[in-house]
Amino acid sequence: MEKLTNKKVLAIWWAWQWRVAVATIVATSIFTFMIGFIGSLFGLSKENIYIISNLVSIGIGVYASIYFLKFALQKKYRDFSIKIEPETECICENVEDSVQYNEFLGKTASKK
Repeated sequence: MEKLTNKKVLAIWWAWQWRVAVATIVATSIFTFMIGFIGSLFGLSKENIYIISNLVSIGIGVYASIYFLKFALQKKYRDFSIKIEPETECICENVEDSVQYNEFLGKTASKK
């Protein structure tokens, strides 16, 4: 397995965060305007509009963060990509098969 360096972590973080920031700012601006406009038409107080806008903004930020995290994890970077694989270990009835399989995965076999 290749070492996770600070340069790679920064590349992943940047690919994720700039998209989250832009999407959150744009979507929050649009929704805040809509909430303020519709709320004033219905006679809501400024405090209620403020509370609703903040709750919607939090929801948008959380959604954008999760959505773009998936994007950042699936992205092919310049010199690496991220692979997610299950953390499993084969324990076969035949100990030799188990050892060979786990060596193939790069793990040490646990014997019963």
